[in-house]
Amino acid sequence: MFEYSIYFIVKVYATLVIRNISKYIANRRKIFLRLGLLQFLLLALTLATPYLYKLLIDEVMIEGQLFLLSVVIIGYLVSYGLETILLTISTSTRNRMSNLLTLRIRKMLWRNYSRWYNQKFNAMQTGELKNQIDNDVEIVSLFPEKHIIQYYYHMLLLVFLSGLMLWINWKLALIGFISIPLSFWMTRWLGKTVYRTSEEHRNLYSSYEEWLKETLQEWKEVKSFRLERRKEISFTFYWKRLSRLFFKKQLFWTANRTFISVKDFFVTKLNIYFIGGIFIISGELTIGALVLFMSYYDQAFRSLGQINELDVLLQEHKPNISRVLKALDMGQVEPKPLTDIRHFNGTIRFHHIQFSYGTKPVLKQINFHVNPGECLAIIGASGSGKSTIAKLLLGVLQPQEGIVLLNDTLKVQEINEDQLNRKIGIIMQDSMLFNLSIRDNLLLANPKATEDDIWKACGFAQIDRWIESLPEGLDTVIGERGSSLSGGERQRLAVARIVLQRPRIVVFDEATSQMDHESELRLLQGIRDYMSDMTFIIITHRLQSVLISDRTILLHQGEVAAEGKHQNLMETSPLYRNMFFQQKMV
Repeated sequence: MFEYSIYFIVKVYATLVIRNISKYIANRRKIFLRLGLLQFLLLALTLATPYLYKLLIDEVMIEGQLFLLSVVIIGYLVSYGLETILLTISTSTRNRMSNLLTLRIRKMLWRNYSRWYNQKFNAMQTGELKNQIDNDVEIVSLFPEKHIIQYYYHMLLLVFLSGLMLWINWKLALIGFISIPLSFWMTRWLGKTVYRTSEEHRNLYSSYEEWLKETLQEWKEVKSFRLERRKEISFTFYWKRLSRLFFKKQLFWTANRTFISVKDFFVTKLNIYFIGGIFIISGELTIGALVLFMSYYDQAFRSLGQINELDVLLQEHKPNISRVLKALDMGQVEPKPLTDIRHFNGTIRFHHIQFSYGTKPVLKQINFHVNPGECLAIIGASGSGKSTIAKLLLGVLQPQEGIVLLNDTLKVQEINEDQLNRKIGIIMQDSMLFNLSIRDNLLLANPKATEDDIWKACGFAQIDRWIESLPEGLDTVIGERGSSLSGGERQRLAVARIVLQRPRIVVFDEATSQMDHESELRLLQGIRDYMSDMTFIIITHRLQSVLISDRTILLHQGEVAAEGKHQNLMETSPLYRNMFFQQKMV
């Protein structure tokens, strides 16, 4: 059991982890080696210092060789001084290595997150990603020092101490060794239970953080619909389960420590003192040798206890370490190759597109073509598949059948995402705004934009006069997600940002839904006149918006129910005509 535990912990799992994270400390191996050397010196000092006990008792106190007293005193002072220096340097080196590894892995994770395709990123919970980069990386960064250097240090110390105890008195040493297999069996059993509990606790905590983020972001809706009591019940439910799992983890950890204390310091230790006393009476052992033996014994079982704790800790940290390594591996996927889009003209073609969310079909045999510089309106009732078309165009979703082409030859799913995002700009109903100034939010689209460019974009978005009326103007901080702005102001700011970006294709996905009809038409017409060479797609359920479009597609139950100019559809499509008059009456 002893050899199996060592093999399982160190040779298998630790080796795999170190192999994965060694690349992040590859050019800092000197720090790693220095830390190992310091631990070896501490090990030698740990073995040598207790021998001074034997000299003090046997030679000075019993034999009366007082001249050795000065040797013992100087030895203790030198030992204490060296230990202090070595521990100081070791702590500094350990912190440096840990901080370096933490920074590098966090940077790599962040880089991987930014490279992930939309489908992969959307499949992850934000609470899970936050846990990985905040908590899990801290645990991984401590792995080399704790589970490699410290583990081997205590293993070597245990081996040397065992040899010294056998040298002092092999009979007494064998009595002390009897309980070692029991320690590892107990630790292995506890470790499995701790692993399961830690995995459950971590998964639940990720869900809780996701729930908490959504609840705080949607607090206005919580208050509006009087959901405070329901959210309070959910909050209590999460923390009751989390507290129960945390208590369970601590219970097993305490059980391990209690077992070690009772076995090592009450049962085994009393037996050794009793038998050692008999050996002293029989002349097989001196008092100093027994004190030296017990000093080594204490150190040996403290090391054994550390090995047991590291074993349990490794089981507890396995879920965290595995998730970080998996996230690092996921980032190794090569990005899509760059495509030659220098002559990108803004042509769009949806060819036999079919798409379903699970088993529910959303789009059925969708076919349409948008010419360069054309303005296409896509309308339909809620759930007809309008926004799904935008996501397919942006490569956020992939069709189950059919292809989406740009320039008539470039498949969207084969274009590098960074290139695609530069060429296609989208304004959504609730576009993301950051807790920055108005200026900084606009410069995200074009960091090189001048002051004149910013004001011109704000003018086209019809938000320039409102900004001028603010005490701090463009430097006004708008709050998280633009919380200090009205819905219409947020949408106008998003429009100004897309004007600065100047993509080749512009998609308005319910982007003006919180404006009145007159303001909406005036804004859309102004933007289209300014960006006349660009291809526009206006996705809306408000038929008033189609009046500025060149052509309109009507979606109904995932299919193209009608297509043509506004006047032509009014004459030929009863569904379109009914929708238009119903909205006009409202």
